[in-house]
Amino acid sequence: MRIEIEPCPGPWHVSHESLSAFVIVDTKDGHPVAEVLRWDGASRTESEANAHLIAASPEMLVALQVLVAHHGESGACENCKYAETVIARAKGRKAPQVQG
Repeated sequence: MRIEIEPCPGPWHVSHESLSAFVIVDTKDGHPVAEVLRWDGASRTESEANAHLIAASPEMLVALQVLVAHHGESGACENCKYAETVIARAKGRKAPQVQG
């Protein structure tokens, strides 16, 4: 039996930069939820952009869920199908990779 995962609710924000990573924290309690490492192949700017993208992900998930709820589930429109697939992947369900 597969249990659907639920992410830590947001909002999150990029708290600070350490020697090797950008730290993403939960805005409510200040606990770290992720670190985006700066590795040799990525610039500082790219790593920071990735950190901000991850920090925005809880709100983006909610936005997709609102889109699907407003326009109806089960593929009422092509964008809803895309949103449903992304929501499934965000919740740990198997879903095909999609190109937006």
